[in-house]
Amino acid sequence: MLDTSAMCGRFLCISSVSDLLNLFRIKSGLDWSPHYNLAPTQSILVYSIQPEIGPCLVPMRWGLVPFWMKTLPKTAVFNARAETVHEKPYFRGAYRHHRCLIPANGWYEWADLGDGKRPYVMASDNYAPIVFAGLCDLWTGPDGASHLLSATIVTRPAIGDLENVHGRMPLVLSAEGTRVWMDHETHRPPNPLSMDLLPDLERFSIRPANQAVGNVRNDGPALLDPD
Repeated sequence: MLDTSAMCGRFLCISSVSDLLNLFRIKSGLDWSPHYNLAPTQSILVYSIQPEIGPCLVPMRWGLVPFWMKTLPKTAVFNARAETVHEKPYFRGAYRHHRCLIPANGWYEWADLGDGKRPYVMASDNYAPIVFAGLCDLWTGPDGASHLLSATIVTRPAIGDLENVHGRMPLVLSAEGTRVWMDHETHRPPNPLSMDLLPDLERFSIRPANQAVGNVRNDGPALLDPD
């Protein structure tokens, strides 16, 4: 049943705008609709600390583009492994200076059952909001006029029953974990593998999802209901 292919490639963010603003304790306006099937290259919500703005929750492209890239990459780099994020040139700068938080209400993975793959959704019983550790950056095009805010989700080895579906999972942070992850005043960045995880993470529900989630054009609550 274990699948060690690329992950986390789909997640849902269905909390209301007011709940998201309360989650991060910010008051700025936000234009966001619930999404049940977020995929790489799409816009996702990201909490970050931006120059001249401060803490904010803004849409970013899912797929990190470091500021030093000369052109946009052909494929979206939507995950960063916690084990190597500190040493990989692609992530190193963002890890040191642009750590961020990505709100979600769960994520999808596909388990190989031998006769085909089946999508599952991992979430709390009531789809309460959770927070992924992320990295973000601002890319400026060669013309100096085009700009792109982008982000990636940090992943780690799966724990508990979650490992039965996939060998890896997003780095889901506790309240204390979010504080440490966003502490950019500390000289040495935190070790992602030592981060304080959500306390009830090992008891997350693992539920069959609808096969329609495999198509990025499909969205809506019906994706949470098995076929």
